[in-house]
Amino acid sequence: MIFYNMYVFLTRFCEQKPAKPKKLNKEDEWLISRLNRTIKEFHYGFENYELNKAAKSLRFFIVEDLSRWYMKIAKNRINRGENKNAALWVLYNSILSATKMLGIICPFLSEHVYQEYFKKYENKESLFLIELEKESGELINAEIEKKMSLTEEICSNAFVVRQKAGIKTRWPIKTLYIESKSHEVKDAITEFEEVIKMLMNCKEVATVETKPTGKISEGEFSLGKIYIDSTIDQELYEEGVSNEIKRRIQSMRKEAGMIEKDQIKVWVNGDAEIERIVSDKGDSIKNSVNAEKIIVGEKEKGGEEFLLDGKKVIIKISK
Repeated sequence: MIFYNMYVFLTRFCEQKPAKPKKLNKEDEWLISRLNRTIKEFHYGFENYELNKAAKSLRFFIVEDLSRWYMKIAKNRINRGENKNAALWVLYNSILSATKMLGIICPFLSEHVYQEYFKKYENKESLFLIELEKESGELINAEIEKKMSLTEEICSNAFVVRQKAGIKTRWPIKTLYIESKSHEVKDAITEFEEVIKMLMNCKEVATVETKPTGKISEGEFSLGKIYIDSTIDQELYEEGVSNEIKRRIQSMRKEAGMIEKDQIKVWVNGDAEIERIVSDKGDSIKNSVNAEKIIVGEKEKGGEEFLLDGKKVIIKISK
């Protein structure tokens, strides 16, 4: 199911074969390194009759590297238009390579994905007429893989600290503090600061030598400690409300069977403060949910009612 969902994502966002980008982000270089390492391990497993190791390596790449990690970063970049083509190019080639390897283990699913999507771009009648490539050793970068591994660990534990502080993922935090004596941690933060900020929904990442003052929640990881200031000021509160409104609208779009290209009208009414925030953040909300217009304060029949931070809100959408 995870693999099939990635194929569906390509059909929606990658309607033609992406051109090779002039510049890759660091996370793109990381995934390319992981892909080539996986290809190497996959070939080694079959050449040495260790088929379980080959399958295990491929599964880890598809489930952990691609689906649970890189796709989160790529979706955010694609939605924001930040080096979008590079993310799509990396996804296209990574999923195609994974499809070719998976074809040896799950031929029918892999051939179906190829026929439905890749065939029109690769110009071969079958997946099994395409050569299964060897790894490119120069693209395997152990250093960047280690830095990303530390970044994943930091984010995983920081999510736990957020939960402890009672801060939902879509509510922004001002600063994520990292305390560590390890130069490797500091190098990883320098390399992937933007990734951490994006995934942790924080304004900045700071390294510290001692616990900061304030309303602090804390946790640990293998090479240090993580601190989050759980104070939510007015600016962060308004951004959090805006994010919750976006999430609700996107959920309603999905339930209505709409696709990304469908432009909608949105009606929002309810608590006066919520209406003010929606009016102020109108352009940001429109761009995020592909809305032609956000109508605030006008009552419209129907819609969904819910509580946002204890305040009543009614949202209706229409094509």
